[in-house]
Amino acid sequence: MQIVKNPANPLILNNRVIVFDHIEVMGQGVLPSGEMHLVIRDLKSILEKEVPIPVELLASGQTGPLQKLFIKYGLYTLAVKKPYKVREELLRVMQEVRLKPLIISEGFQDVTLNGIAYKVLTKNGVCYPVDNSVSASEFHLSGRAAEKIVTQKNMEDFLGEFSVYLEELDRFLVILIAAIAAYFFCAFDVSRLTFLLVGKSSHGKSTIQRAVSFLVEGRNSIRDFNATIIGMLEFCAAQGSKPIFLEDAHKAGESIMDLIMESGNGSGRFRSNYGKNQEDEKLKKMTGVAVVSSEMSLDGIAKRNRLILDRGVNGRSIEIPETDHGMFENLCGFETGAKLSERLDALAPDYASVIGDAAISEIASHFTKHKEQWIKRKNTIRKKIILAAELEDNLDGVDARVLNGLVFCAFIGRQISNAGLLPVSRNRIYEAFGRVFKERINSCASDMDLLKSQRSMRTIKSVQAMLIKNKSKFSSKKQEPNDNSKKVVGIMKNSKKTERFCI
Repeated sequence: MQIVKNPANPLILNNRVIVFDHIEVMGQGVLPSGEMHLVIRDLKSILEKEVPIPVELLASGQTGPLQKLFIKYGLYTLAVKKPYKVREELLRVMQEVRLKPLIISEGFQDVTLNGIAYKVLTKNGVCYPVDNSVSASEFHLSGRAAEKIVTQKNMEDFLGEFSVYLEELDRFLVILIAAIAAYFFCAFDVSRLTFLLVGKSSHGKSTIQRAVSFLVEGRNSIRDFNATIIGMLEFCAAQGSKPIFLEDAHKAGESIMDLIMESGNGSGRFRSNYGKNQEDEKLKKMTGVAVVSSEMSLDGIAKRNRLILDRGVNGRSIEIPETDHGMFENLCGFETGAKLSERLDALAPDYASVIGDAAISEIASHFTKHKEQWIKRKNTIRKKIILAAELEDNLDGVDARVLNGLVFCAFIGRQISNAGLLPVSRNRIYEAFGRVFKERINSCASDMDLLKSQRSMRTIKSVQAMLIKNKSKFSSKKQEPNDNSKKVVGIMKNSKKTERFCI
């Protein structure tokens, strides 16, 4: 084992650990799946790709799987060595050298260093420790966390190109800010909210998802909602604290209901192998914020799959229905919604991760200041959104929970707007969130009126059926009875006659 010291920083954490002359041990950590991995890199390889090795493969009797892994990643020099030597050397490194903690997923997370859990946020290959007492250099980024997306466009270009769309399109602005806020719900200890875009096929739902995915994450990360309940929850739990873009939720059935509940509660299911090691984390936690598209509302999905739509699901999600122009409030000068969709689809990839990187850097780099601002400003922002929604502040618990999530998103939008990273004012942000919330309240009220009407009709039909079935027990009279002792208990009318059933 060779330790190459870094003269700029001679701390052990910044040393390079090299075994077999050309294999560098990068770090160790826990993957989202819950498995402990050791990450190595072959310095003689052209790609110098980092290879995660499950520590279980370093146990006796795992020679075959370990060699297969070496061959899979092109580490042929290790594959031909005596397996026990490789295993012994790597175990010695883990025992004798304090390796850097490994971060393999983007988003906000807790990482343990020297027995202390530090809160860090990673985005586009950059690590932002929330606690100023620790340096970003003390952590090693690997996998998705280490990927760096570079674009030729800058923030000035973004502000100029997207100003008209963000000024005119409420849904686009709300989903963009929600995707940025998704990185911070856990950090600010705010209950998460699932955003559901509801509308017909080819009406702009996926266009907004793709555009926001490119602008914030730097890639088109939309996934089809075609999975089992367990598969979907495992996938979302593995994404970390970030936006999760899913489409075609109308095909999901019970999966979308479970996703909304688990995400909103910040919980998760018990790990499938829990019990093998009682020190393992019991739950695979959900920390992301889902941005979902669907051709049916949650109520429609529930009816199709014969499910009960719990109030808890409504309190952890907000449905955003389509307008006369699909998902666009207006066409921004284009002839059709399809042409506007084509324009957004063409623009967004050129600005990959521009607003996402800038906004997250602003919030994460000044985290303490922004968290103090949140405590100070949230009630004011709440009042602004209620005012924009033209509502009274007498919401029930379900609507209040939804509003709290929207208030937090609006706060994040306010902060990055104040930093000059959005081409809209804070009042424009409050108005957009207010209108979206008003649509939810009106939609719920309409659904409740319809439900009451349906229940009334069912009651009337039930009474009518009872009267007909028990007709012989009542006296039937064509006219109103003169005898006050006979009480009218039901009236049936049709085109031919009117019958009053009396006791």
